[in-house]
Amino acid sequence: MELVAENFDEITLAFWIMGDGYWSEGSIYLCTENFTKDEVNALIKLLHNQLGLVATIKKRGSGARIRFSRRSISKLRTLVHPHLHPSFYYRLGL
Repeated sequence: MELVAENFDEITLAFWIMGDGYWSEGSIYLCTENFTKDEVNALIKLLHNQLGLVATIKKRGSGARIRFSRRSISKLRTLVHPHLHPSFYYRLGL
């Protein structure tokens, strides 16, 4: 599966984090349990290709979540922080 995401940018990711993201265990996660494994892998590839972020799959029950690599956290924060409402900063571990 290949995602075409001409308009996927840091603003899109900021809204995704505000809706389905959270901070835990020193990393940022995106809830993606309703996606197939192939879709989650395609999303991880998109995050890397479009924004230069490294992420992996974290198994959760019968589904999976996206977990950002700790080495990408600083870059992720820099990208999305300006676009987050302050009430959501905690989702970045701030």
